[in-house]
Amino acid sequence: MAPGGARAAEAGRRLSGERHGGQAGAALPLRPGPHAHDGFPCRRGLGGNGGSRGAARYLSAPRLRHADAGRTDRQPERPVARLGAAAGRGRATAHRGLRRAGADGRLRTGGPADDASGLEQGGERTMRRRRLLAGLAALPLMAAGRRETELSDPKPSIDAPRRIVVSISERDQDRANAVFSNVINIQGFYGQDMVEIVVVAYGPGVRHLLKEDSQVAERVASLQAYGIEFLACGATLDTLGLGPEAVLPGIAVVQNGLPEIVERQLRGWVHLRP
Repeated sequence: MAPGGARAAEAGRRLSGERHGGQAGAALPLRPGPHAHDGFPCRRGLGGNGGSRGAARYLSAPRLRHADAGRTDRQPERPVARLGAAAGRGRATAHRGLRRAGADGRLRTGGPADDASGLEQGGERTMRRRRLLAGLAALPLMAAGRRETELSDPKPSIDAPRRIVVSISERDQDRANAVFSNVINIQGFYGQDMVEIVVVAYGPGVRHLLKEDSQVAERVASLQAYGIEFLACGATLDTLGLGPEAVLPGIAVVQNGLPEIVERQLRGWVHLRP
């Protein structure tokens, strides 16, 4: 029997003696393996017929390490199996943690769909920011594009206001409202104390100032309250067979509308026909 087989047999007899009443060296029946020199005690878990591989596992078990305690050429045991098992448990724990985090919504993967969504949201935010900046940048340009009207000398004042005569000769109500709106804009630009405005109505335009025909009587009264003066052409009233009593309250009647405009221009008034 080879030395390795003898040591295996001796270790088996010692272990069997310890387990059967403490009788050291009690013999156990041996069953030869495939090779005559590989025989070892025939017990369960030792590798079937008792081949060399079973004997090697039997000798390497923790309970039989004392059999080779005196050897100096034995390589130290490497805890590879224990490290592998610990690594496996760590990976399993990590996978469970990832699954729970994904289910709770605390973890987001960086897959292509998430990348595309993030890029899309970032693009939208960038476009909104650009539109806002463009709008803010356009404000100074809009303000710069609006030119202020430069006042000529002498500047208007309370003692020397601008004097403007406005003529109206159409009977259309819309036309009258448009003229009145322009009058309000002019007064708003200069200020009520800095401008004098007179509206001269002649021809068909006189009917806007008549008590019986006017459709803008309320608006005429409103403008009069803001200092706007209205004049009716006397020649037109004569043609209609009407006297000064036919016009609205507060309306003055002049001899002729067009000559009134001419003379006022010669005195420095500015004639407008809006």
